[in-house]
Amino acid sequence: MSKNLSRARIAAVVAVVALLAGSLVVAALPAAAVAASTSTVSRTAYDVAGYCSSPSGFATNRDGTVDTLRLSVSPASPRAGAKVTVKVFVKQTQRTLGAQAYPAGFLRGQVVIGFSSKHHVLNGRINAKPIRGVIFPTGWTAKATFRAPKAGRRHLVVNRIVYNVRGGANGGWTTSYAGFDLVCSGGPNPTSTVTNYAAPRLVIPVRK
Repeated sequence: MSKNLSRARIAAVVAVVALLAGSLVVAALPAAAVAASTSTVSRTAYDVAGYCSSPSGFATNRDGTVDTLRLSVSPASPRAGAKVTVKVFVKQTQRTLGAQAYPAGFLRGQVVIGFSSKHHVLNGRINAKPIRGVIFPTGWTAKATFRAPKAGRRHLVVNRIVYNVRGGANGGWTTSYAGFDLVCSGGPNPTSTVTNYAAPRLVIPVRK
C-alpha cells in the first residue's frame, strides 16, 4: 500500500515537473516573437556627402555634408500594415543668413525618407527661441509613425533634409518648399532632384 502510494506521489511530481517545463517552453516562444516585434534597429553614418539649395536662390548646390546622420526603425521587423516609427538624427552645420536673427517658431527641421516605394515626411524640432548664427548646433531628430509596407525585404533611405520656414512667401510648413527654405539631398540640385544619401541605409524585413 505504502509502496503504491509512494509511486503515485513520484508519478504526480514527475507530471508536475513535465507540465512546468512545457509551460516554460511555450512561454519562451511568444517572448522571442515579442522581442522581434518591439526591438529597434539603427545605423549611423558620419561625414555624409550632400548638397544644399534654396528655392529662392540664396544657396545653389552649396556643400551640404552631414556630420552625423542616424536612421532608426522600431520595431525592427514590423508586420505589414502595422505601425512603424522612423527617426532620423541630423547634425549638420547650417547658419542663419548673414547676421540675421530668426524669430522663435520660424524654423522647423524636416527629413524626407523613402521606405519601399513610398516617401514620408518626418517632422523635427522647431526653434523655441530666436536664433542667430549656427542652427541647432547639437543636432536634431525628426520622427514619424506610419503603416509598414507590404511583406518582404524593404529598403529604407534618407531622401532629403529640409530646413523649412514659415511666414512671408512660405506660408506654412509643407513639402511645397519655397522662399527661404533650405533643401539638402545626396546629390546636386536638391530642390528639383532627389538623390538619396549614400548612408545610412537599412533593409527592413516586413513580416506578413
